[in-house]
Amino acid sequence: MNRYFVINCAQARYFTASTLVLFFFISFLFSGVGNAAAPQENVKKKSVQKIDPKQKKRLEKIIAAGLVFQSLVVVDYEKALDAFANKKTKERFDKFNKDIWEPIPPASGWSYFMNVSVPTLANAKGKTPLIAYYHPLTDIYLITAWEETKDGARLVDAEIMIGDLVRNRDNPPLNPAPAWLRGDTFKPIALGLAVAQSMKAFEDYFPNTDNVTNWRSKISLFTKKEILEDYNYAVASHNLLFNIVNMGNFREPVDDEDSRLSSLRAATAKAMLMAIEGKTKNLVESADETPERTKKILLKLPPDVYAGFNVIHYLLFDNASIVFLAPRSGEHYYLSFLVRKDGGYKKVNRIDLVSYDGLYTSLSKGLFSDSGISR
Repeated sequence: MNRYFVINCAQARYFTASTLVLFFFISFLFSGVGNAAAPQENVKKKSVQKIDPKQKKRLEKIIAAGLVFQSLVVVDYEKALDAFANKKTKERFDKFNKDIWEPIPPASGWSYFMNVSVPTLANAKGKTPLIAYYHPLTDIYLITAWEETKDGARLVDAEIMIGDLVRNRDNPPLNPAPAWLRGDTFKPIALGLAVAQSMKAFEDYFPNTDNVTNWRSKISLFTKKEILEDYNYAVASHNLLFNIVNMGNFREPVDDEDSRLSSLRAATAKAMLMAIEGKTKNLVESADETPERTKKILLKLPPDVYAGFNVIHYLLFDNASIVFLAPRSGEHYYLSFLVRKDGGYKKVNRIDLVSYDGLYTSLSKGLFSDSGISR
């Protein structure tokens, strides 16, 4: 097996006391600088509070099941399916395994996908409320449909969809490039903004005020195999596998690699070591392009938080390089380090700390435009 395709499932999230403490600690820090509350919490509260109180209990069960399902998939997707999915949905995942994940083990692929995916709820009044797990880096949705039964919440349908199929409401163009990589927006911001826009687009496509019985009927392209499978699945597979290779390239140096990558890896290792050793003040002083409010947050994070970050993507440009890091525990924010050529690629020049929920809240308040992303 290609060494780049080995995913460490020890990255799985666990709902431990330390995770919960970190959850609320990060929430406090973000709220102090105008960003959003804790990961997932905004979406859960918003989704449930807008629903008739009679349906609230049903939705709370489905949301809880959806979050447990996500955590289980990170560890063992087959056990997750056994716990929640009906026969039809298991067959859907068998097809995904063949069309999306070859040539890597599906368990590694699903673990990677779910570990950094952001969930949201839609079609709350429908027979089958939907939970979408959106993978930010690859611009891919896993849309799941749920029903409440006497045995609890059950996963009754699932589909993989590229971002433009949702954001463009079933209309062309269908750009295969991940949304955040299009255009000239500063990439650490573009990633978070693309997530916020994509989550909002999904919620708007299947609003909680509607009562959609057959959610698939809203997407006409589902009836066109050449779009759904021949194009949609091919793009999803390409984007996901490309990102896995990208992570592997960063983690495992080779003799003939791009010198920019070698320098970025060295600068990242030096910066993370400083943070883990409690020398964050030295780090932010050295990274002198870092926004002031970001510096304040970084200085308040304890060293063990930095120790929990993994590299999830890198980009190499002519004059600079950027690496993205996310917490293994699954919280929905990320760090990025920018390293400039004019500094000899020797140090991190700028650090950004971005909350998906923070940008989602800003978008909902009209502080950002949601137009143009798919073009």
